[in-house]
Amino acid sequence: MLRLSAGLIALNQCRFADSIAHCQEAEEIFRTRCTGVWWEVATARIVAVWCLFHQGDCDELRRRTVAYIAEARDRGDLYTMTSLGAVSLPHLSLVADEPDRAISEVDQAIADWGVEGFHLQHVAGGFSRAHVHLYRGEGQAALELVDRMWPRLRNSFQLQTQLVRIMMTDLRTRSVLAAARDAADPEPLLRRAERYTKQIEREHVHMGDVFARVLRASIAGLRGNVPEAVTNLRATLDMFPTHEDRLREGVILRVLSGHVGGDEAGAFAARSDTILVGERVRNPDGWVALYSPGISRVLAR
Repeated sequence: MLRLSAGLIALNQCRFADSIAHCQEAEEIFRTRCTGVWWEVATARIVAVWCLFHQGDCDELRRRTVAYIAEARDRGDLYTMTSLGAVSLPHLSLVADEPDRAISEVDQAIADWGVEGFHLQHVAGGFSRAHVHLYRGEGQAALELVDRMWPRLRNSFQLQTQLVRIMMTDLRTRSVLAAARDAADPEPLLRRAERYTKQIEREHVHMGDVFARVLRASIAGLRGNVPEAVTNLRATLDMFPTHEDRLREGVILRVLSGHVGGDEAGAFAARSDTILVGERVRNPDGWVALYSPGISRVLAR
């Protein structure tokens, strides 16, 4: 339980590699030295998979998700099936450029959960549905979904968890920016996005700082301030060795490669392709729309 607790702490401190190591050690102890501990084993697995999601390690995420869900289905473990089916399965479907399948997977996971209330599994389902809208370029639909969910999210006290608060505020801001992209008068939405971005910056967490820089780049790009957008995106590149978010890094490199000159453009494009092709991303433009909505119209190649 101490190892599992260390894994949960590391997850919430965004130390994803440390969390995976702690959870693997915990699972080994549970499986070889304990009995009646399926909840503990499942939690160790779920936390490790969520860390792989944050890292953008799609191959390992795919391997573990398929294996864990198959085993969970055999023993009727809805906790594992829903916790992974609402997040990692639809995420992998977007990697494969299958948004319709992603929505079906979320719907099935939440339908199977069938528990009253508003739990982390419901938050995960809303998160994944909004991601599908953003991936498809449906900014207004993403914003309406997140805004509808927000009162229940707040009232459930899940925003008391810093990691959830940062992730969901980032999602809300990206949805606002995606809606602003198509708005007749985007400025009110851009001011709203700025308020949310400041909330993330006040968390003083490295992952949040990366998110905020990308958000500020999108805000600047939608206002036509391309140099400021590029400056903010460049600033994130030095953050990624610590942040470990491969897909987001690949997207930023892709966007930058379309707005810098000479050898640098080619180097950024090559690095982006190495990451995105390596993670089997079939539609990079969909991921640009997902992670940097709005700015894609201004900067993407």
